[in-house]
Amino acid sequence: MCKKLVVIVLVAMAVKLLMDASDKKRMPQNIDGDFILFTSSVCAQPCEDAREVLAEYQQIYREVLVSPDNKAVMDEYRRYGGSGRVPLLVSDKGALQGFQRMRYLSFMADTVGYHILDGEAYQAMSSHFDAGEPKVVMYATSWCPYCAKTRAYFAENDIAYEERDAEKDTQYRAWYRMFKANGYPLIYIGAKRIEGFSPEKIEAALAQSSQVF
Repeated sequence: MCKKLVVIVLVAMAVKLLMDASDKKRMPQNIDGDFILFTSSVCAQPCEDAREVLAEYQQIYREVLVSPDNKAVMDEYRRYGGSGRVPLLVSDKGALQGFQRMRYLSFMADTVGYHILDGEAYQAMSSHFDAGEPKVVMYATSWCPYCAKTRAYFAENDIAYEERDAEKDTQYRAWYRMFKANGYPLIYIGAKRIEGFSPEKIEAALAQSSQVF
């Protein structure tokens, strides 16, 4: 167990170093607030929805209009992971392409803190923390094969986590539906959202949260 813990610590430290180096390259420059929102003149409803959510939660952002004729803007858009779709929301926590309300709320909460949320979203997101420290929470089912893989991964790497049955427990089922995930498992590390089984994303999220479980 001690050897496994040492390995996790070393992996988390290595991932964090790589992420820090990457962040220095990708960190939003001259940003007026916490976010950059890339939109386009033909984006229509998804971009309008993105603006409305940012305004609803009183988030300051810099909007950048993507145009194929503007090389500087296109270079910035691609540098943050843009691949032909807008809106693209960027913060120092990463980038989120396309629009889905609950993904936006999770991304904003991960960037500036879950205190910005309200109602059921606040209740659910705050439950992913213990005395302010992020927990690893997995919304899962008993039959999901990728949930089984995630459990095995957590066990092999001595990662403490809380499993929430999204079928049998009415409260967790309601929260899972509110989060509008596409499948199982849905993992939260604090406010950091991970859909599906991805050891790389889990390790990166653990390193980013500066927590070793």
